[in-house]
Amino acid sequence: MAAEVEARFPNLNVLLCNAGVLLPKRTESRNGLEMTFQVNHLAHYLLINRLLETLKMNEPSRIIIVSSSLHSW
Repeated sequence: MAAEVEARFPNLNVLLCNAGVLLPKRTESRNGLEMTFQVNHLAHYLLINRLLETLKMNEPSRIIIVSSSLHSW
């Protein structure tokens, strides 16, 4: 995904992370990670880490991480 973003947007200077799930029961991915943690946190970290150099090259850049209050349900 990061390679496609870099190819389509070489002047990337804003990254909005808005992925999130709330699964009805604990679910693990094929690699043994809890799915909610993987989607809501780890995926953001990995994407940001992969795109960080592109964002730095196009300063001033911003990273926006959107969250919700879904945890309270």
